[in-house]
Amino acid sequence: MTDRDRQRDTITFHCPHCDNLCAFPSDCAGRRARCMKCDQRFFIPDRDDAIPSKVSKRHEEPLGGFFSAVFVRTWSVFLRRGSVTMLVFLLFLVTVRHFLDGADWSIQLPGFTLHLPVGWIVIFLTWGMQAWFYMEVIGTTFLDEDELLESELGGGLDFLWTVIKSIYLYICAFLVSVMPFVLLANGLRIIGLDWKWLLYPLPWLGLLTLPLVLLILSTGQELYQVFRLDQIFVPIYKAFGPYIVVVVLVLFAVAVEWLTKTKGRLVEPSKWTVWLHLAGNIVAALLNVFAMRAIGLFGRHYECYLPWLKE
Repeated sequence: MTDRDRQRDTITFHCPHCDNLCAFPSDCAGRRARCMKCDQRFFIPDRDDAIPSKVSKRHEEPLGGFFSAVFVRTWSVFLRRGSVTMLVFLLFLVTVRHFLDGADWSIQLPGFTLHLPVGWIVIFLTWGMQAWFYMEVIGTTFLDEDELLESELGGGLDFLWTVIKSIYLYICAFLVSVMPFVLLANGLRIIGLDWKWLLYPLPWLGLLTLPLVLLILSTGQELYQVFRLDQIFVPIYKAFGPYIVVVVLVLFAVAVEWLTKTKGRLVEPSKWTVWLHLAGNIVAALLNVFAMRAIGLFGRHYECYLPWLKE
């Protein structure tokens, strides 16, 4: 049997949590992976029908070197062959969305016009794949992997489900983070405290909890976990300094994303403006990957402070 034949062989087994049938290439035996149905993470066994062992954390104290891992070792991870491939894939998504967002491919037929919502389809698919990419970076980094990703999108209905699920989880993360502060601002306004200096920025304070919410969702936890205050604020309190660094990275990436636009949203742009905004979109995507890896590193280095791992 040649090396190519061995790489094509697959190992099939059932998820230890939901009993879903999983299959991975045989040369991935021993690596960490996750169930595409329930997000349970495990070690890939070395033979068919074996019971995979669940991934469990062991250290009881924070790991040192968090800042070095974020600002120094991350670059070596980005330069690995598998990581470069996925970064090129990410930049392809950004470029496609930049030029096709708002595209009008309507077809004039006798008596009526057939409208093709190409722009909306492109936005949905590219943002869905991008959301999946970001969450996989968090989860893979948390598991102490040196590649940006550890799983694939899949095909057919699995691909569509992954895109929908990723967008759904990102929306949930944003709403869970921001809505409590929005409600607080409205409550203060109702009782007559119309302090604009406080009420206007108050909803944006919710973004301070966004990294923890994303970490919870990206590590396969149940959605209800994000509504428990102890799951959010205990890690922030115990590792406040490192967490604030993560928040700054996330907010900076969000700010760059906010300031840049796709070609279809620019008003009578010049050629240079189009390419300038494309460069901004690419920089925003790379900053988001950097920030997502920082979230995963926070979870890895301070997992002893994460309440949901002890339940």
